[in-house]
Amino acid sequence: MIFVIYAIFMALMTLQYFFDRGDMKKAAQVIYNYKPDPLKETTLISLMAEKYNLDSQSIRCETELISRYEGSIFIDCGVTNNFTKHSDENFHWLVDVVSARIVAKNDKARELMNEVNYGK
Repeated sequence: MIFVIYAIFMALMTLQYFFDRGDMKKAAQVIYNYKPDPLKETTLISLMAEKYNLDSQSIRCETELISRYEGSIFIDCGVTNNFTKHSDENFHWLVDVVSARIVAKNDKARELMNEVNYGK
């Protein structure tokens, strides 16, 4: 009986892991496909790369699950070379997977969004 309960528990944990991983992939796709200015073809990744004077292939983003119930994912984007998670040099974002909403979580990200929204 204990083995059956353990097997069911492990199956549920595995299922939850795959759901969490799917949410993190969706959040990353939101960051890579998001166009802050709908009238332009410029994506958020290309704007971040422009701030570093690099091409968009040189930007690395890592995801971290904040709340599996609310669908909140923390995304940390920075330069691929010497990437350090949670560094102040990176752009920090919070993505709501359910509504595909992006919130800037540090000054660097807020400045980027202000430039997009109010011009340079």
